Amino acid sequence: MLIAQIGRKPINDKSVEREVYALSSGIALGLVNLGAGPELHVQFGDLNIEERLLRFIEGGKIMELPKSTQQASQYNEGQCSSIREGDQVNVHITSPGALFALCLIYLQSNNRLVAAKL
Repeated sequence: MLIAQIGRKPINDKSVEREVYALSSGIALGLVNLGAGPELHVQFGDLNIEERLLRFIEGGKIMELPKSTQQASQYNEGQCSSIREGDQVNVHITSPGALFALCLIYLQSNNRLVAAKL
């Protein structure tokens, strides 16, 4: 799932490419749902994609994915001794990708609420 990849925790001490990984996942999520806007809630209502993207932009406590979307330990935290993030979103990593995704998803939708958030 692309939304999970934006906020993926470091899996080892050699996580130098995390920013690019999160950004490319955000761009991919935006392109897959290009212009979907309000219909996104109908298709993926249980994922709360808009709320998750806003959390990746603004920060706060990490939202758990629904159990139906989690695969066997693929999205679990790895062991990294040099990066300790805890249960908060690292907006320095996640916000560029989340911004791209949100902008592409609501492209030409004229949604004032999303525009005000951005």
